[in-house]
Amino acid sequence: MSRLDLRDPEQRRAFCAIQAHGFYLMGTACNWQAAEATPVLRNAIAALEQDITPAQRAMTVYPPLAVPGLTLHPDAVAYLVLGSQLGATVLRRALPEDQQTGFFGMKADTALWRQFCQRMSTQPTDSPLARRVIADARTAFGLFDPTLASKTTVDTAIASL
Repeated sequence: MSRLDLRDPEQRRAFCAIQAHGFYLMGTACNWQAAEATPVLRNAIAALEQDITPAQRAMTVYPPLAVPGLTLHPDAVAYLVLGSQLGATVLRRALPEDQQTGFFGMKADTALWRQFCQRMSTQPTDSPLARRVIADARTAFGLFDPTLASKTTVDTAIASL
């Protein structure tokens, strides 16, 4: 995605469609429970919906899209959702102010990020929980594959995982 020029509206919509798709898949895989990030996850999807076309929305958000059998630990999803806010803050700097809308208009909730980091710092780094969160975060990163988000049908998207 780093090759996308977010100043170009078409490329920004493509970026947002990939993000909407990945966020939606993460939401279904954690049963919409993302620890501290639960409300941020839903707000991010709502903001991303503002940034994509109806056709992209129909393909990435509204179908009952899920990866069969995939479950993600809520903390793995929280890590990606809250971390994405920090990343979006950096990306937003390249956009003119009038283009800082929808997902790029969201401000990072640094208090939630600090709360999440504080809570996670109390966990032993070699615990089964830590290993699960790390493994699930790696899996979740794969849900943001641009080729997956550009599939034309839900069936082909799921089959390509």
